[in-house]
Amino acid sequence: KEDVDLDGRKLTFSINNPIKLAELIIVGKSGKTLKHVKQTYRTTKKNQRLELSWPEPGGDVKYMDLKVHDATGFWKGIRLTPISIAIPHDDVEFASGKWTIRDSEEPKLEATMKQIRAELAEHGTLLSLKLYIAGFTDTVGSPASNMTLSRNRARAIANWFRKEGLKVPIFYQGFGESALAVQTPDETDEPRNRRALYILASQVPSKSRTLPKQNWAKL
Repeated sequence: KEDVDLDGRKLTFSINNPIKLAELIIVGKSGKTLKHVKQTYRTTKKNQRLELSWPEPGGDVKYMDLKVHDATGFWKGIRLTPISIAIPHDDVEFASGKWTIRDSEEPKLEATMKQIRAELAEHGTLLSLKLYIAGFTDTVGSPASNMTLSRNRARAIANWFRKEGLKVPIFYQGFGESALAVQTPDETDEPRNRRALYILASQVPSKSRTLPKQNWAKL
């Protein structure tokens, strides 16, 4: 899994015989091929490590097939399937305008941690998984202050997971009131809009109505 960098769009593989060609076929969610990358090699050596990169695929990736061909025409392949898992959880409640996690809220995060560890044990074997934490607010307060507040709360949750021993890379981002779960007028106290999302994924989550930006900060 450490040989595959989906965000950097490159992978490394080892060969046990000289090869002539490596192919990477990238298939989108629709089932259609997004990119078909071919890399030819003139001279390679047994046990050599090679790198293959690919351009922006232009869509969400369903899977990628790597096929490596030797000089006699035989090939060996592996299928890489990106993973994205939304972690169900109870949202942490913060004091108004604050981002300190209160002791009374920690059992919620402890339950979420168990869920994250269970998903890592089941799915974190082939591709490296990362945790993405997105924070949201309601419309009470200015958009700018809500953006800052949601970012600080997402970072506080990220710090809690790291402090409790979560080893995977953690990224966080605040969206403020820019992606409301329930549309409301300005200055509306709506608990359903004060929420967070926890996503385990092997690549940066795609932009969507819920995640309209990709300004993820690494903890």
